[in-house]
Amino acid sequence: MSAATDLWDTLIRLGYLMGLTQAQVKRPPKHAHAESSNIGPRDEAVFEFYSSDWHTLDEGRAATGYGQSSISASLRSFRRPDMGGFTVSKRLREQLEERHDRQKEFEYRIE
Repeated sequence: MSAATDLWDTLIRLGYLMGLTQAQVKRPPKHAHAESSNIGPRDEAVFEFYSSDWHTLDEGRAATGYGQSSISASLRSFRRPDMGGFTVSKRLREQLEERHDRQKEFEYRIE
């Protein structure tokens, strides 16, 4: 049994002693470490890659093997308090040469 489960059980018992139902006891927030959070292999790979430097989603796809939409979802999730509440910065990549598709390309970094 994990520490988070033990804490939850203790809170329920204390709530019961105070006359509260299980629904009235609020579940404690998860913390940003692997034991009590939803961090999986994709999130670990994305975090490691994007915490080192500025990278585009396409560079992340090439480095991690995960799709751009999955990487984008992981980056969004790192902003949540239960996933660490990290700052995920986004900026427009400066284009050194004209792109044929004329789409803006953004790069991201976890701080």
